[in-house]
Amino acid sequence: MKFNHHVLFVSSVGLKEDNPAKQALNSLKQAIIERGFIAQIADNIEHGIKYIKESPKYSAVGIFGIKIIPK
Repeated sequence: MKFNHHVLFVSSVGLKEDNPAKQALNSLKQAIIERGFIAQIADNIEHGIKYIKESPKYSAVGIFGIKIIPK
């Protein structure tokens, strides 16, 4: 079955610094592609909006990392 829809993951700067989170996001993207979707990862909200404007078929999913600064 082929779906006519794209999945967009929007991450944050905090997620870029978290290697296990990046690996999980890439694994999720690959699993979605294997099921017939088109998937893309945007590094910030502005890039996510650009993808959505280019293709209104995108559904966006926000994945955000929070950097905790110890006191």
